[in-house]
Amino acid sequence: MNTDTTIASNIRAADDKANYDGACKRLLSEKIILAWIMKNCLEEYQDCDVDEIAEKYIEGLPQVAEVAVEADESNKISIIHGTGNEDVSLTEGTVTYDIRFLAVAPISGEMIRLIINIEAQNDFYPGYPLVKRGIYYCSRMIPSQHGREFTRSHYDNIKKVYSIWICMNPPKNRRNSIDFLNIKSIKINIDFIYKIRHTICEAMI
Repeated sequence: MNTDTTIASNIRAADDKANYDGACKRLLSEKIILAWIMKNCLEEYQDCDVDEIAEKYIEGLPQVAEVAVEADESNKISIIHGTGNEDVSLTEGTVTYDIRFLAVAPISGEMIRLIINIEAQNDFYPGYPLVKRGIYYCSRMIPSQHGREFTRSHYDNIKKVYSIWICMNPPKNRRNSIDFLNIKSIKINIDFIYKIRHTICEAMI
């Protein structure tokens, strides 16, 4: 069965229930749809063809909230097994991702591995800041790599993570737009430290 036929079948199955959680996850888990999202949202794929992304760079089959992760020991975050969607921690509870999968991307001739999470959000105002929830999901995906992607203090092996949120019913002023949030390194002038030190020395004299 080709990709177009599969997508068409899923759309017919969802019918006018496409806004419901399960139907959205099913549609968004199609590789070609994920490829379009990745091309337009992730810098690693901007110069790639969508078919190339779908066929070459998405690893395996995206999991749709169906594979559990083994519970952790003590207060350590659990290990990711494959592309499991449930991140379990005794100290922080369980997080279930809508769609989570692994992908590789060509950068400077190298193949880097990414962990990507796609969320379908039907309520734009759920009673808490969606941005903070997205940050929390990324924060959980990083330590969850311990024991699988990296061990001990080999932090250089930590894989880059993305959390992408598709909002189905945004207000008019937020439609057809994308908000990007990332971690930036900012250099701060530290001359004030010398001033503090000078002030302390003068006070001690």
